[in-house]
Amino acid sequence: ASEVEQAILGESARWGDARRATPYTRDAEWIAERDRLLNEYFPQRTAILIDQLRDAGLYSDVAAPQFNQTSGSVPAGTSWHVTAPAGTVNYTTSYTTYYTTDGTDPRLSGGGVAPNARGITPTQLLIGPSTMMQALVPTNNSLDANWNELTAPFDTTNWTAMSGMVGFDTRAAVDAELIALQNATATFSQAGRPVANLIDGDLAGRGWGLSQPVDFQGPVIRAATAVFETATDIGYVDGTALTFTIAQNVSSRNNLGRFRLSVTTDPRDTFADGLDTGGDVEANWTVLQPFELLSTEGADFEVATDGSILVSGGTNSRDTYTIIANTSLQHITGIRLETLHHHSLPGHAGPGRSSNGAAMVSELQVAAAPARLDHELDSQSAEQLAAAWTATPTSLYLRIPFHVADPAALTGLELQLRYLDGFVAYVNGQRSAISNMTGDVVQFDSRALAPRNAGEALEYASFDLSQALPLLQTGDNLLALQLTGNLAAEEVLMAAPRLFGYAHPSQVVVGETTIQARALVDGRWSALSKLDLTTFGDFNNDLVIDVRDIELLCLAIRRQDTTHDLTGDQQVNQDDVNFLVNVGLGTSLGDANLDGRFDSRDLVLIFQRGEYEDAIDANSTWSDGDWNCDGEFTTSDLVIAFQFGSYVV
Repeated sequence: ASEVEQAILGESARWGDARRATPYTRDAEWIAERDRLLNEYFPQRTAILIDQLRDAGLYSDVAAPQFNQTSGSVPAGTSWHVTAPAGTVNYTTSYTTYYTTDGTDPRLSGGGVAPNARGITPTQLLIGPSTMMQALVPTNNSLDANWNELTAPFDTTNWTAMSGMVGFDTRAAVDAELIALQNATATFSQAGRPVANLIDGDLAGRGWGLSQPVDFQGPVIRAATAVFETATDIGYVDGTALTFTIAQNVSSRNNLGRFRLSVTTDPRDTFADGLDTGGDVEANWTVLQPFELLSTEGADFEVATDGSILVSGGTNSRDTYTIIANTSLQHITGIRLETLHHHSLPGHAGPGRSSNGAAMVSELQVAAAPARLDHELDSQSAEQLAAAWTATPTSLYLRIPFHVADPAALTGLELQLRYLDGFVAYVNGQRSAISNMTGDVVQFDSRALAPRNAGEALEYASFDLSQALPLLQTGDNLLALQLTGNLAAEEVLMAAPRLFGYAHPSQVVVGETTIQARALVDGRWSALSKLDLTTFGDFNNDLVIDVRDIELLCLAIRRQDTTHDLTGDQQVNQDDVNFLVNVGLGTSLGDANLDGRFDSRDLVLIFQRGEYEDAIDANSTWSDGDWNCDGEFTTSDLVIAFQFGSYVV
């Protein structure tokens, strides 16, 4: 665009009035359209195109695997492994990665697995929302001997079975309060339908529009963003349930087709400048994940992992959406409504459901109430556990069986847990994690050290259980949780566990290596991921960098053998030594014993060697104090070490 910007002046003078009396000009129409394309069209066009290609079966909808390294030159001894992208492992599918190390595609042209490809499942969901659990409120210590062990058979007659979340929430419901919104701001508003109409209290007004008439080519439909300040800070200590009411009464079939809701706690003076078009919508936004979605016209909602909501079905008449989401944030200062394109929507991918993709929203209302957990709990099980706790407020035992096909293949084990208030976790009977409880002997009626706000239980906490990997056995295993409250009269006690096993077998890079990987999910291949690695610094080809490689580099410097050039300047000198030591070995000049630090022990070592300025020609090595590769240990080595090294006192 910058290359033709000046030329547009001439084009405007020559052709600007060809189709209308008032000429099109660079500074008005051309710059406005350029900015629209750069700021609105192109940033989202890539995602739209990929969606369109996927819809046509020309691009895979399976997320490609990722590597822990980026292509390039790496120190000898560096290892690589392949992982599944975050969020790709769900509760109904497995994600298997196939890779090759000879540069060939792990997928055959017909869709089969190449014979030289190796397969791993980098992330395995061992316990998820559908995993059945057994829960019990113990009345005494009679089960202390084996309740948390993998014993067969184990009598669970008096235990309560459930999945997903276990516990109870007996807190009284609180009515939601309407939140006052102000300073409506948008990236774009249709002429005569400004974003301020969304909060004017008129459910049947002209509303906020996303269509822009353009001469000779019909309307351009915008995927715009609207933000609003909250008049007061919003948020409860125990978490907040936000209810969004999106009324769409302007005209029939102009409902939103894809949108997303977010909140922020940024200072109000840093966003929302009140402009209808081109307004400031930038802030640190937290996307909400709705748990309840309603439509007055019977529409269906699909919530994606990125929090976006895709609407389909129903009558597509004048509809009102009700969206409810929990958040642990307090001091909420702003609300964001993003309207988004999607390849399944009419027109040029929406964001609305009208025939040309347009949308008009009459009103946006937001209400807030303390968050509750009822919607995640099985009501009958919750009542049983609440009654048992009221009768004997001790703790809550959970037994959660899980299956591991090949424990030896796992390199990591992670427990993700939402919980109140404290817990102890056992893997096959051995304590593996503890939180908010004393480390002493845990009794059946132990208490949590401190109360946790219910809002904290809206987010998953992560606990590394990798130390329990040796406890796993092929086949059946058991995760046991003892959940404790801080008080006897607890109104809410809960746990929602997820257990992930990670199989990231590392492989050492040897010379020049090209790794290619694809994921295979339910018979569908991902796009190809490629990693090109070349090692440096292993001059004696023993697959590691050590003092012997430093000595070979020093010898090359004295001989001016440029085959050992590490910095790419076609020379071998002190820069190559610094690079090998700093990058290849991760230490600094002066580290004579290569323990990762330059300190007094290195100075003691080199002076004990007794080669300081000993007048014997070229008899010193790195371990003797020769850090400038001249074969001698002299004052110049100490100077260069203290000049470029990092001495640790």
